[in-house]
Parts: sequence; structure tokens; C-alpha cells
Amino acid sequence: MHRSHAAARIGAAVHALRGAGIDNISLDLIFALPDELERDWERDLDMALALRPEHLSLYGLTVEPRTPLDRWISRGATRAPDDERYAEEYLLAHERLSVFGYQFYEVSNAAAARFSLAAQLRLLVRETVCRAGAAAHSFDGMTRRWNLRALGGIPPGHREGRSRSNRRRD
Repeated sequence: MHRSHAAARIGAAVHALRGAGIDNISLDLIFALPDELERDWERDLDMALALRPEHLSLYGLTVEPRTPLDRWISRGATRAPDDERYAEEYLLAHERLSVFGYQFYEVSNAAAARFSLAAQLRLLVRETVCRAGAAAHSFDGMTRRWNLRALGGIPPGHREGRSRSNRRRD
């Protein structure tokens, strides 16, 4: 899927974060992937749940124009997921996460019970949040910042002291 990270490294990354004292970790999962990738959604869920993240975000694969997936589909190398599979995998995730005590606070976002209400309150009280990684969003109480989707290379202007992030004042 042309990602800059590998699923095999997720466990080590979570353990490193926990070892550094970070106790509020979120993982993003994509469901309804092409059959050719030979992914097992149940196994992916189990692996994520074994890491005990405080938050899980579930995103159904969408086909965007002019992406590698769009090109693969247009030349017949794969097919877009059908609605039935999309629904089955989404509902399976809801069932599995509920069994593990997660509560959904948005359509695609679930939190461990002790974090669900806190997640909502952060939005209301404008708590300072610092996040790292590609496309991560942070808020310092005054300004929201978000990293570029791809952090590779040195972006234009970085050598002149401009940030690798975008920003908006609230």
C-alpha cells in the first residue's frame, strides 16, 4: 500500500513509547484491504488489542483518484472492496473492541473505558496535546499544528528555519 512504515514494527514502537513514559497511545487500523495483500482483519485486530492502546481508530479503505490503488484497480490488478465486506469488517471491529472494553466516541474512534470521556473533554477544555509522526496533530493552547503526511527529505524552507508543520491559530 506504499506506506512508509511496516506493521511488523508497530509492537516495538508501542513498547518504546511505553518505556519512555507515554501512557496515551493511539493506533490507526485500515480495514477492507484488497485480497491480494493477504491480510487477516481478525488477526490485525487481535495484534492491535494485544498492545493495549488507549485509542483505536478504524478507517475503511477508500479509493482516491490518482493513487496507486486507483491505478491498480483501473488496470484490473485488484478490486475495490465491496459493501458487504466493508460492513462485515467494520461490525467485527465494533464487536471485538466492545468485548475488550473499548467505547466508541466517534464513528471510527474507540477508547479504553478510562479514556473515552477524557477524549471528549480534551476537545472542550482545549488541553495541550503534543503528537509526533506523519500527519500528527498537536495543540499548545493557542495554535494547532500538524505535520506533513510524508516527513522524508528536507522540505523547501526548512533550512531557512521554517517548521515542517502547518499551523492555525484558534
